[in-house]
Amino acid sequence: MYSVGELRKRTNISVRTLHYYDELGLLKPSRVTETGYRYYSKEDVLKLQQITALKKLGFPLSRIKDILNAEDALPAEIRWKKAIRGQIGTIREEMERLRRLERLLFHTLYSIEITGDFRTDDIFSFIQAMQPEKEPSNDESREQFFNEHFTPEEIEVIDGLPTFDTDDPKADEWVKLLRDIRDHMHEPP
Repeated sequence: MYSVGELRKRTNISVRTLHYYDELGLLKPSRVTETGYRYYSKEDVLKLQQITALKKLGFPLSRIKDILNAEDALPAEIRWKKAIRGQIGTIREEMERLRRLERLLFHTLYSIEITGDFRTDDIFSFIQAMQPEKEPSNDESREQFFNEHFTPEEIEVIDGLPTFDTDDPKADEWVKLLRDIRDHMHEPP
């Protein structure tokens, strides 16, 4: 069993928040002493983890209460596994969103280095990338475009070129070369 103070120290969730969850009936302590001290069980800790995860996903406390009440009928082991799998899924989605954002930042950085300008389209891309929903994959449309416009030999050459969505030293060299070409485009050959 964990006291409110111990739970606060172990989770960084304030005593005030724990008391508020108790008032709402969201997280009742398993035991309350005659002097009013609250103690939380391992099951209560699981429920607190679920509350924290659902809050992070943007659920209001009233909806979280409904979700948790529905899950109370499940055996403890299943609830733990379900909660942990849910957290793993949330983490994976966030990691993928951050990878997309990283690629976008590298792409924009190289674009600025090549053109010497920041485009409005880049700002729109940033806004879209910051949204929680997943972006549709462009892999199929890219492959279709390549197959329609390039021979297999040309595609092989293109695949060997550095991409502008990672921190690749080859990409830096290409960016410098493209910037140099851009700066001299108005000159005769």
